[in-house]
Amino acid sequence: MATVPNFQTLWAALHTLRDSLRMLGLTVGQDHPPARAVPQPVRRATEDVDDLIGTLHDAIAAIAEGGLRACHERLIAMARMSSAGLASPERLDDLASVARDRGGNWQRWLGTVLNGLINFQDALWDSHSAALTCWDDLATTPPRIRVSGSAPPTEED
Repeated sequence: MATVPNFQTLWAALHTLRDSLRMLGLTVGQDHPPARAVPQPVRRATEDVDDLIGTLHDAIAAIAEGGLRACHERLIAMARMSSAGLASPERLDDLASVARDRGGNWQRWLGTVLNGLINFQDALWDSHSAALTCWDDLATTPPRIRVSGSAPPTEED
């Protein structure tokens, strides 16, 4: 099992990631300029952030139970979800079109969204790095081998 400091580092990275996603979600879903109807690309971006938050909650629950593999699988899923969804060129172009067409506050809003997306992606990669540190610890810790039928290891073993 990975050492406590590594799990603590991963735990902290996951919560930093959660905070960055919450801020991005607020910016995308609630801090956009007033509109009679929220544009479809903004609604879709809000759904993308909500899906990422749900997957992150699964990752945090997994690591709370000691499931490094399950946690890391969810981080990988988040990277895929982000690149295919919110951070995809098509989705970013759609948001840029809304900002360009509506002008003014929408353009400033888009700048804030893009900064939030960068913060999220940085926090996601930091979480990956923390998970890899845990894996490295597992790989470099010598296994304790017990031969069947032998006495259990003692303090001296």
